[in-house]
Amino acid sequence: MFYLKNMEEHIDHLRDVLKTSRKEQLYAILKKFTFRTSSMVFLGFVISVNGVEFDDEKVKAIQAWPTPTNVNEARSFHGLALFYR
Repeated sequence: MFYLKNMEEHIDHLRDVLKTSRKEQLYAILKKFTFRTSSMVFLGFVISVNGVEFDDEKVKAIQAWPTPTNVNEARSFHGLALFYR
């Protein structure tokens, strides 16, 4: 993932990354790539031109989590909630 302020720099940087990857025989699956996007979800956060925010899906999962009924369930919820600590 990388962000550059103008398209010319972006294309130059992308070209360098792809050239180096090919030289080092590192290959990727093209359908897993996203190009020229203004936001993306990465490691549970939404990264955009506005900054970094919580992923709404993760927040909804925490809010919808059932009330723990034993110690193991409480630990599981605690681990999930600590993600956004």
